[in-house]
Order: sequence, then structure tokens, then C-alpha cells
Amino acid sequence: MTTLDVLLLEAGPGDGAPDARQLEEAGHRVHRCFDAAGTIGSVHPSGWAPCRALTEGACPLDGPIDVALLARRGVSPRPGPREAGVRCAVRSGVPIVEDGGDLLDPFAQWITCRTAGADVVDACERAAAEAFAPVRERLRAGCARLLAGHDVAPDQIQAAFDVDRDRLVVRLSGPPLPSVVQRALADKARDAVQGMVRTFRTIDVGYASSSPLVD
Repeated sequence: MTTLDVLLLEAGPGDGAPDARQLEEAGHRVHRCFDAAGTIGSVHPSGWAPCRALTEGACPLDGPIDVALLARRGVSPRPGPREAGVRCAVRSGVPIVEDGGDLLDPFAQWITCRTAGADVVDACERAAAEAFAPVRERLRAGCARLLAGHDVAPDQIQAAFDVDRDRLVVRLSGPPLPSVVQRALADKARDAVQGMVRTFRTIDVGYASSSPLVD
């Protein structure tokens, strides 16, 4: 299991505490825009409080965040002062899971999926994995001409992604192909990953064929 870095966004102080416990018990790392108590420094009468980016000089989204989890209790048609991190997550290309209902939800169009009483851990893991679906599509579209001369269809090439903070390992697999084609596929995979909003410091790509092929 890949350990996820999850940004917990809470509409109110402590709203996401049960979710944080589940994620941490499953071995994932939980990050917050505010401290666990929900306050950092002075709090304006409106409920606004400066986030970690202002008080500590670093936002969790400056690092490797795999998925954001928004915990909303109750119904509110307007974003709360502590939900500004949703905007930041959208701009960073991070998938967003919401633990809350869709009634009058101002964030509905940006939500990847809802837990709807289901397993929060499973929802976050699925959302993080599905974030690479567009990469698979770009890879298959980009390698069609490359594979045409080898009697291999693009959908025969499988891609698995393993994220370790700012390092991404891409494991390609499929029918036997010459090493030069495997290297070209690796380049196509890197190009496809670089089309993401999210960036990685290191991208390692390997190809495993179903049986060895002698060039």
C-alpha cells in the first residue's frame, strides 16, 4: 500500500478529527491548513484565522499532497473562512474527497468523490489512484504510432503508479517489445506525467514484458 499525504480541510475546528484518526491508523500522513485545534495565532471575529502558509511560511501544498479531504458538518451554501484551502487544492490539481452531503454544497463541481458514510480511507485511496487516469489516456494516445509496427495495441500497455512523496515510479507492462521501443515508451510516459498540474522531483519509469524478447 502506498502511504498517502492527505490535506485535511475542516469547515470547523475538529470536524475532521474522526477522519484523521482513520487515515493515520491506516498508515497515511495527515496535514492541515490550521492546527488540530483549528486556530493559529489571532482569530478575527468573522472566524477568519491565518493559515500555516502565513504563520509558518510554508503551505502543505508546497510539498507532495496526494489528495485533499474536506470535512463538512451540516449544510451551508457558502464557503466558510476555514475552507479556503479548497481553492488552493483545486489550483494545485489535487483530487478532493468530501466527507459531507451534496445539499447546497458550494464545492460540488470540484469534488472528485464523496464518502457518503462510506470508508474515508478507501475513498481517499481511490481518488489518489484515479488521479492518474488522464495520464494513462495521454500515454495510450501518444504511443499508438510507436506500437503500430509491432502488432501491439495501445490498450495492451498497462501503467501502474507508485508515489513516494515527490518521487513517482511508473511501472509499464505489456507484450514483449524491443528495448529501443521500451525506452521510447518510457519517454512517452514521462511526457504524459508532465501534463499533470502536480509535479514530481523524480520520475522513474520501467517496462516489464510478459516474456523476454531478444533484440
